[in-house]
Amino acid sequence: MIAYKLVLIASLIGIVPAIIWLWLIIKGGQHAWLERQKMLKFFFWGVLTAIPVGVFGIMIAEYGGESIVLNLIKKIFRHDLAGGITMTLFATTLLMAFLEEFFKGVAILAALLKEGKTDLIFGITIGVIIGLAFAVTENGVYFVTEINSGASGALIFRTVFLRFILSTSAHIIYSAFMGALMSKAFSSKNYLSKITIIFSSLLLATTIHTLFNLLLIGNYSFLVPLVILTGFIVLGVIYGFSKK
Repeated sequence: MIAYKLVLIASLIGIVPAIIWLWLIIKGGQHAWLERQKMLKFFFWGVLTAIPVGVFGIMIAEYGGESIVLNLIKKIFRHDLAGGITMTLFATTLLMAFLEEFFKGVAILAALLKEGKTDLIFGITIGVIIGLAFAVTENGVYFVTEINSGASGALIFRTVFLRFILSTSAHIIYSAFMGALMSKAFSSKNYLSKITIIFSSLLLATTIHTLFNLLLIGNYSFLVPLVILTGFIVLGVIYGFSKK
C-alpha cells in the first residue's frame, strides 16, 4: 500500500528548508529580472513538483523490478553496466530521473508560458528557482524516509548532509539547462522546432541526471564534485555571454 501520508508529511517538512533557501535568495539583493512575488510563486511550483515524484517513487519501490516500464528499459539495454551497476538499478535510476525532470520541466514551461518571456537569463533563473525548490523538498522526503526506516543518526546525518550539498547543486544545474533550452524554444517561430527543443531539453536534463546518479551510487563517486563544478562553470559562461 502506498504511504501517501508519509509523502505528505515528508513534503511538508521539505517545505521548511525550501522557505529558508528562498529567504536567503531574496535577502541576497534586489532582482530586476524577477519580482519577489513571482519568485515566491515559482518557488512554490517547484515544491509542488516533488509531491507526484514522491508518489511515483514509492510505487516503483513497491513494485520492485516487476514494473512494466522498468522491464521495458531492461529489455532495451539488456546488460549490466560497469562499476557495479545492475540493469535493475540503472532502469530505476533512469525512470526516476525522467519523472523528476518531466515534472520540473512542466513547471518551467508553465512559468515561461505565463510570463511570455524568451530571454536566456529568464529561462536560467526560472530553472534555478524551480530546481532549488524541488531539491530541498525532495531532501525532506529522503530525511523522513531515513527516520522511518530506523536508520542510525550518523547515517541520517550523512544522507542529509550529502543531499543538501550534492543533490541540491545537481538539481539546480539540471533545471537551469532545461530552462535555458526551453527559453530558446519560445524564441523559435517554427512549431516543430519548438517541440524539438523542448523534448531535447528534457532529454538532456534526464541524461545528465541519470549519469550523475550512477556516478554517485557506483564506483566513480569521486568524480561527482568535478561534474558539479563543471556544470556551474558552463552555466556561468552561458549566463555571462547572454548578458553581453
